[in-house]
Amino acid sequence: VACQCVLVSIRSDRRFEFEADRPTVWRGVTSMDRYTTWWPWLHEFDGTTFETGSRWRCAVKPPLPYVLRFDLVFVEVIEHDSVRVEVEGDLTGRALLQVIDRQGGSELHLAYDLNPANRTLQTVAKVARPAVVVALDWVLDTGARQFGHSALGES
Repeated sequence: VACQCVLVSIRSDRRFEFEADRPTVWRGVTSMDRYTTWWPWLHEFDGTTFETGSRWRCAVKPPLPYVLRFDLVFVEVIEHDSVRVEVEGDLTGRALLQVIDRQGGSELHLAYDLNPANRTLQTVAKVARPAVVVALDWVLDTGARQFGHSALGES
C-alpha cells in the first residue's frame, strides 16, 4: 500500500548574535536544568545530558492552539562547537545548532528541516503555512531573546 502522506517540509536557517564569547554561550546552551525557567513555552522537558546518544523529550506550546511533542536524539555533539540532532514525534527531521565566534562575541546558528508527522499537523502546515512559519519563528526569536537575557545577562 502506497503512503498517501502529504509531506510539508519546514526549513529554517537562523542566526542569533550575542555579546558573550563562545565558551560562555556554550555553557548556557548546555545548562539544561534552567531551560524551563528561561522558556515558559517549554511545557515539558526531560533531558539530563548533552552528549552524543542522549534523548530529550520535549513539549512546546507555540502561539497556536496545539502543543508540539517531540524527542531530540543527539547524533553528534562537538563540545563548544555544535550539536546535530534527529527530531522524532509530532515533528520529524534533523537540526543543527552551532556556536560560532564573531567579532565582539558569538552567534548561535540554528538550521533545521522538519516535517509534520501526523495528518492533522500536515494539513495545518499545508493550509496555514504562513501561520506555522510565524509560530515557529516566534518560538526561535523569543527563545533567543530569553536565552540572551536569562543565560547571558544581555538586555
